[in-house]
Amino acid sequence: MNKLAGLLLGVAMLVVPIVATRAQTTQGEIVLTVRDPQGGAVPGVTVTVTNTATGLTRTGSTADTGSFRFPALPTGVYDFTAEKQGFSKLVLKGIKVSVDETRTIEASIAIASQSTTVKVEGDALLVNTESQHLGDVVNETEVTGLPLNGRNFAQLALLNAGVAAFGGGGGQQGGEGGVSGYSSNGQRSSSNNFMVDGIDNNNYQAGSVGQLPSIDSIQEFQVQTNNYSAEYGRNSGSVVNLVTKSGTNQFHGSLYEFLRNDVLDARNFFANNTPELRLNQFGGTLGGPIVKDRTFFFGNYEGFRQVAGITRLTIVPTDSQRKGIFMDSQGNAVQLPLDPTSAELFKLYPEPNTSHGGNNFVSSPNLTDSTDQYLIKIDHRISSNDIITGRYSYARYNIFNPFAPGQETTAIPGYGAFDDGSTHLFSIGYTKVFSPNSINEARFGFARNTDNQFNQKGPQAATYGFNTGWPANSPMNLGNIPNLTMAGGLVSGGGAYSNLGSNNNIPTSSAQNVIQVIDHFSHTTPRHEWKFGTDIRNTRDNIFYALDFMGQITFTGQQNPQGIVNPFADLAEGLPSSSLHFVGNAARSYRITSFDFFAQDTFKLRPNLTLNYGLRYEYNTVLYDATNQATTFRPDHFTQYLSPTADQTDLSVLEASGMVTQSVGGLYDSNPKNFAPRVAPGAWDRSSSQLFASATVFSMTRSLARFRVTSS
Repeated sequence: MNKLAGLLLGVAMLVVPIVATRAQTTQGEIVLTVRDPQGGAVPGVTVTVTNTATGLTRTGSTADTGSFRFPALPTGVYDFTAEKQGFSKLVLKGIKVSVDETRTIEASIAIASQSTTVKVEGDALLVNTESQHLGDVVNETEVTGLPLNGRNFAQLALLNAGVAAFGGGGGQQGGEGGVSGYSSNGQRSSSNNFMVDGIDNNNYQAGSVGQLPSIDSIQEFQVQTNNYSAEYGRNSGSVVNLVTKSGTNQFHGSLYEFLRNDVLDARNFFANNTPELRLNQFGGTLGGPIVKDRTFFFGNYEGFRQVAGITRLTIVPTDSQRKGIFMDSQGNAVQLPLDPTSAELFKLYPEPNTSHGGNNFVSSPNLTDSTDQYLIKIDHRISSNDIITGRYSYARYNIFNPFAPGQETTAIPGYGAFDDGSTHLFSIGYTKVFSPNSINEARFGFARNTDNQFNQKGPQAATYGFNTGWPANSPMNLGNIPNLTMAGGLVSGGGAYSNLGSNNNIPTSSAQNVIQVIDHFSHTTPRHEWKFGTDIRNTRDNIFYALDFMGQITFTGQQNPQGIVNPFADLAEGLPSSSLHFVGNAARSYRITSFDFFAQDTFKLRPNLTLNYGLRYEYNTVLYDATNQATTFRPDHFTQYLSPTADQTDLSVLEASGMVTQSVGGLYDSNPKNFAPRVAPGAWDRSSSQLFASATVFSMTRSLARFRVTSS
């Protein structure tokens, strides 16, 4: 299979100069038909489109069908002119071209000597008559005008049919699906594919958007939820194609700040006082010409600062319980034998301070969040047929959550978690117009996501006699006491009783690098628009995931002989129901490369009927660990069950139970048969009633799994 990967890479390097994937296109197109007053097609009409903001001009000539396509047009507003001897000059103004959308224009040209000017409003295309995909474009007015909590553009995906809020996570960036978590047509929130200016913008660890662009830097974005053409793949959820703003011939900019403050808030019903809240989101944009009609710039900065009290209700030990005195089922006080270590651990709990809803402790410690992001974009027109675009954006965040996200959360102050990281997105693109009918788009992209999570420094395990293998004051606060889980299981987590100790799912650290090479070639004829493409993407994911390295000890209230159903009673006597402790090397360096190819045609069968068909092929190399420590389960190697007393550092013993390293046949078998054909009528114009229909006859998509691994 390594030979196959090498062959594909060689083929890709040969075809990259001339073919590429429109799966990452950031542009739109205009399809126009010019007719005479009797409705007949007018061939040989010189047609010209001009971008009103940048002066970009493209020219062509209509075919015998009276039609012509302008593919690969940068998003924006265009003016259109049509001229032919013996006919009046036709001018259409305000034609809006959106990302990956086809604008269809039916123009009638009069037989006269006098020029005719017709104004067309630049609103959104209400019916897409050329493609079969389901979804919509969210334009700049909607992006900046609609109220958004946290100014998160991904919330606008909910405007599409079939999209529902789902997933989520803590902080500005993170969690299953992260702040970009939503479900499209029932798919997981981690199954969405995010792109910025045609380049990958996914966090493969979190299954979320890699970087959240500032609202004020977004020109528009498209959300496709179903019926993708062959140019789209990778994920079974939605495809989010976002285009950032560019400079124009006019200077334009903005300054803004949004704020919230506890002075304006009511008190949380369960809190003793109004929790502190200081939230400021501020920034600005500036864009304009460097050289008029030739070179443009756009820049953006946004900052986010938040201090917010997070209110949490829970149950902590009472004064009597700290002394080992508990109530049995009959309401009688029972003195339990108090373990000396447990007596010291009870002192780590705060005193009860409330009686709300059956709980006895409430607190509102502060969450802090500091985020900054920057963007700079340059567009340079070498000539009317050659355009270069470059963009770099950077974001960094630093978050402290007083209640660490996760299943085994301690609901009292002092056991929070830090989360800091950064994202880099770089892209450079080159658009070449060979002729009015043939255009090539080439792109190179690099994305880097880093994230580090670690617990707040707490009581040290060595102080309380716990042997976790980590001395006091160890790096990343691994010397903290284990997670003492109350009334939960190894997976289910804590209940109403507050746990004690740090979150056992961290520390974690990751550095993900994605290198991407894309090229896209399109050629149009009077009845066809051919597209061919490839996308080569190399992903390098370096992670450290120290799951339960400090250990977890669970108390359920089922172990004490007195029959007192209270986890604090088990803790008082030192009677856990279970424990868990992982050791070993938690560092991994995963590598994978994907090779994607497609061929596609939009075929105008009749003036009122379009057919879209194509074929996509994807080959993903087998994921491997550069440190050669990853293991997997292969049933064909199983000969006996693993004994509880077996030496799990002996690879031969593990292999007998089916656990093998990647050197034994790889982590899984490769699949070279990922073909995804697509056939669909794009649009059917029943001219008598002006109705359009679109349906996918056959479509296959696959979803590339995100990375999620555990150490062993």
